[in-house]
Amino acid sequence: MLALEPAMDRPEEPAPPASAAGLAATIERLGDLCRRHHAFTDRVGAELPGGPLGPRDLSGLEPHALRGLPAGARVYPTLEGGHGSGFDLDGDGHLETTGRGNHLVLPRQDPETARALDRLLDAERGPLPHGDGPGPRDWERSGRVRFSPGSGTLAVFLADLD
Repeated sequence: MLALEPAMDRPEEPAPPASAAGLAATIERLGDLCRRHHAFTDRVGAELPGGPLGPRDLSGLEPHALRGLPAGARVYPTLEGGHGSGFDLDGDGHLETTGRGNHLVLPRQDPETARALDRLLDAERGPLPHGDGPGPRDWERSGRVRFSPGSGTLAVFLADLD
C-alpha cells in the first residue's frame, strides 16, 4: 500500500508535484498488473513497446498498460541487467531483489520529480540509516527508486516474483 501521509516521527515534507503523485499511483497499478500477469501465466511479463515484435504482455490484461507514464517508458521482465543489478529496498547496502521480477524504466526525468517519487514510494521505509545517508545521493541508489542524474534515467522496482 502506498503511504501518502508523512509519518508522525518525521518532519513533514513539502507536497510532491502533482506529476509525481500521479506517477506513483500509476506505478502502484503497474506493480499489481505485473503480479497478476505472473499469477495467471507463471511468467514474468514485459511491456516493451516500440516495434512490431516488442512484447506487450501487460497490455493483454489491461489495454494501454503504460497510459499515464512518460514517453519511452518500459517495463522490463527482470530485476537485473542494463539498468542495475537489483534493488536495495531497505537502504542497508545489500540488494534484496536480484532475480525474477519487474522494474520500470523512465528516461529523461528531472531530479525534482525523481526525488518526489522516491519520497512517495519509499515513505513506509522511513529515513535511510544516516538520514539521507553519508552522501547527498543515497536516495538515488536505494529503495524502490534508482535515479541516474547524468542521463535522467529513473528505474523503479515494481514486483519481486521469486
